[in-house]
Amino acid sequence: MQRRVFLGLGAAALAGVGLSSVTPRAWASAAQGERRLALFNLHTQEHLNLVYWADGAYISENIDQIDHILRDFRTGEVAKINLRVLDYLNGISEKMALHEPLQIVSGYRSARTNDMLHRRDGDGVAKNSLHTRGMAVDIKLRHTSLENLHKAALATRRGGVGYYPEKFIHVDVGPVRQWRKKT
Repeated sequence: MQRRVFLGLGAAALAGVGLSSVTPRAWASAAQGERRLALFNLHTQEHLNLVYWADGAYISENIDQIDHILRDFRTGEVAKINLRVLDYLNGISEKMALHEPLQIVSGYRSARTNDMLHRRDGDGVAKNSLHTRGMAVDIKLRHTSLENLHKAALATRRGGVGYYPEKFIHVDVGPVRQWRKKT
């Protein structure tokens, strides 16, 4: 942590930012300077690895690419994904120091798709799912256990975390909470 603070102090000084207004968390962000996501959509076989935030701002054309890869693969409908979801996924990736993409099981879902899944799976799919508002993503990793992914998601404390054994981890930017689906 001391190295991060030192680097952050240097970055703040170079940027001419008054140290009294910079928190330790901001120092780490200033030293890092960018946020990156590596994603692989299991249904469409599409992948991306890009910086979506740099120099204190989101990069709109890269956000559009992320929205596209997280679209409802059943209907092709693209929606704006809540930017906090992207930061949540980035936080998980950083916490785990990932060298592999997050595999997308489900991103945005249209209301029609969600209704169909709710009718088919009952309590496995929420009737008013945050997926329909671009506020949730179901993920897994190819070379990392779901248990480790689950622990990293919980440690970020950015929203909801659902553990679906043998399937995926659900993350959303609703209230901080957790649940485990019975097998």
